[in-house]
Amino acid sequence: MRLPYEALLGEARDIILFIGNDGRILEANPAASHAYGYSQDELRALSIRDLRDPGTQADIGQQLARALCEGLLFETSHRRRDGSTFPVEVSTKRVDEGRTLVSVIRDISERKRTEAELVRAREELEERVHERTREIEHANASLRVQIEALEAARSIIELQADELLERGAPILALREGLLLTPLVGPFDEERAARFCGRVLSAVVESGARLLLLDVTGVSKLDAVALRAMLDVIAAVKLVGASVIVTGIGAAGARKLVTSGFDVSGLATYSSLSRGLAEALRRL
Repeated sequence: MRLPYEALLGEARDIILFIGNDGRILEANPAASHAYGYSQDELRALSIRDLRDPGTQADIGQQLARALCEGLLFETSHRRRDGSTFPVEVSTKRVDEGRTLVSVIRDISERKRTEAELVRAREELEERVHERTREIEHANASLRVQIEALEAARSIIELQADELLERGAPILALREGLLLTPLVGPFDEERAARFCGRVLSAVVESGARLLLLDVTGVSKLDAVALRAMLDVIAAVKLVGASVIVTGIGAAGARKLVTSGFDVSGLATYSSLSRGLAEALRRL
């Protein structure tokens, strides 16, 4: 894989990894070799799982799936070649139309030590100013009331947004192991990301083996709606479930073929009834 900005990558002090959607390391910068103790050729033969602390392995599949949907910033623990571990902050985002992730990884060992010192200092300070804190809390009672009112208003707005999303894209459990989500109405970037996250959570929580994704009700399968559909398919596959897509018309089929997405293993049916019959046959 030939990288642009190779000079910038060579000078970067943070670890930079290019990762396939299956977790395989495609490319790494010199800082990664220095941090992990592997050569760049050795890193390209590894998976991101080989660099993670064994205690964090269970999180990798869902983290990769969420990164494909909406990008991700999280902290975890990585492992060097000699077996030693160190805390890291990972900022990962999809590139190359969602087929590749770029992860910028920072060693936060010093930050963690500083945070621990700050915690100790804060505990000592809180002990000394306990009496003064009660006086301040009394003086700020009016301000707290205003803050609580704002928080309540924000909660109402978020609840209404969730309700609207659920009405436009409900997730239905048809039977054990089978979920159906019909898409209705237009999509924008925010709704697409929220939808992908909801579907992924429902598949993981229910242990579903098969998802029926019906796009009959999408008013226009534009680039945003198509990207949302492809993100859901990729994310669901990463957590071990299969997807059957129904309701794709001729125009949508043409867009899917020209999107660059590998459709060879994708099951599609023109109607929901035919897709449901196939789903029941598989189960």
